[in-house]
Amino acid sequence: MLHHHKTIVQLFAVIKTEIRFCLRRKWSVVTMAVICIVVAAGILILTIKNLEYLREYSDMYNTALHDPSIVERLKAEGIIFAEMLTPDEIAIQSTGISLLTFWGPFLFLSLLLLPVASISTIPVDQQSGALELVQTTSVGGSIYLLGKVLGVFVSVLITALVVFIFFISAMVLLVGYAPLGVLIKLAVFDGIPIIAWASAISVLAGAVIPRSISILGGFIIGVVSYFIWMLVAKSPYGLWSLLDLISYNLFHHYGIITDRQSVTAGTYVFTCFCLASIMFVFAFIIRIWLKRRENF
Repeated sequence: MLHHHKTIVQLFAVIKTEIRFCLRRKWSVVTMAVICIVVAAGILILTIKNLEYLREYSDMYNTALHDPSIVERLKAEGIIFAEMLTPDEIAIQSTGISLLTFWGPFLFLSLLLLPVASISTIPVDQQSGALELVQTTSVGGSIYLLGKVLGVFVSVLITALVVFIFFISAMVLLVGYAPLGVLIKLAVFDGIPIIAWASAISVLAGAVIPRSISILGGFIIGVVSYFIWMLVAKSPYGLWSLLDLISYNLFHHYGIITDRQSVTAGTYVFTCFCLASIMFVFAFIIRIWLKRRENF
């Protein structure tokens, strides 16, 4: 029990130190902030463009509720009023289309650029002598790697969360509503795993890539990580759709994607298991590399 407590204390110390380093170096948090701001701005702008149509539709719908002649005119045109979407449903669908348009770019930019920003995490420790200092303590190599990964992950996650809160506030203020259900589920079930994957693969890969070529190495790792993610979590639309299986399933569930290619729970669980297994194997290989190269 005492050993486990000591391990946890060491892990939190490494995480805390890495968060402080991330805030000082700024590359990871700034990259995450820029990605989130660009995507959020795109969603807001596209949604605001549709506001005029939403107002016209809402006025027509509410008028038809109290004017049978409008209902009859719609029926003559082949439109059954009872089967029409309500203004709230149209608003959610409109925002959903904006989310569908910009979620792919978020996935692509996060998986591509976060490795570029975070890959120098361990090389900086090696160059500055911080790694040698850690080796003189009782902190093991596994705790060090896990703490580094979690430190970067927590830093960029907090950054994304801050932008997310501002985005929700701006949407309520400018648009008048925010589809919290789909937004929160997208963030939790796809956004957080994407950030975790990009953070982990970049920090771990940095252990074997010299700092002198870290930018190029980070870009290559980003491209590779994106294609691995999309191959394993490929949506029914294919590799080049910019939508992974998780986001596709959520958009399909909320009726934003209306085709019939639903994804079973078993497929979803198997996809998550495959991604986790790939990351575990990669982390194991890097741990062996660090042990042989740094005797740590």
